[in-house]
Amino acid sequence: MQLGTLIAIWWNNLTTEPKTPRKITVRKIANNAHWSWLGCAWSNLLKSRRPSLFIGLWVVLISLGLVVGLYLIGLKTTIPIAYGSFIMIGPLVATFVYGVAREVEKEGGASKLRKIDMQPNSKSQLGFIGFTLLFLAIVWAIFAHLLWSLTVGMGRTIDESQFIAFILSSRGIIMTVIGTIIGGILATICFSIAAISLPLAFDRNIDALSAMALSVQCVIKNPIAMLSWGFMVGFIVVLSALLAFLPIIVIFPWLGHSAWCAYRALIVD
Repeated sequence: MQLGTLIAIWWNNLTTEPKTPRKITVRKIANNAHWSWLGCAWSNLLKSRRPSLFIGLWVVLISLGLVVGLYLIGLKTTIPIAYGSFIMIGPLVATFVYGVAREVEKEGGASKLRKIDMQPNSKSQLGFIGFTLLFLAIVWAIFAHLLWSLTVGMGRTIDESQFIAFILSSRGIIMTVIGTIIGGILATICFSIAAISLPLAFDRNIDALSAMALSVQCVIKNPIAMLSWGFMVGFIVVLSALLAFLPIIVIFPWLGHSAWCAYRALIVD
């Protein structure tokens, strides 16, 4: 009974934040609009270099720490899975950038992170969206581990030279193709529900389900622009990961600002 009461209280707290009183609609945009978002994001980044790059630096340090940790404990083969998980939950981490973007929008620039209002308007709803992304990342990790076990063997570990030789073998190629398809589907789902919902919930009082539904509507209404932008984001992040994550110092806040610019371009009261 007590557990049920606690769950009821939690759910009530999660869903009782006031929704935005005005009707929110999704704007139809040009197919190449994602280029303007990236341009807008670069302009915002230049106006907030110190706080934006500081966030990017911390993302790099945490990412490198995770990779080094996996390597040292003998889980080298799970590093590609970690890459995929990063792409899926990266938009949640980018909420720190949204605070900077909002400050740039209000004040015309931002110079010190501690002076920026980083409080989201729908805190618990952001948590709900983040939990959804984390769940999908866990699903991806389970699928990837299962695929690896079915292909290589349950509990078997291989060194770097064996791993490269395996990836280039017929079984390795099949595993890579299947893993890429599964990861691509899950990444597309994550992108569709989070691309606009996170900055929307950060900026306004809105419930998580409505925010995610509006984000999906943005993708359905503007598939070319949204999916082109999503593909570019994924490609740039993967390329940065292959370069020891160092470009992420600039790339991560830049892409975070682009999500804010996309939100402003797509959502209309």
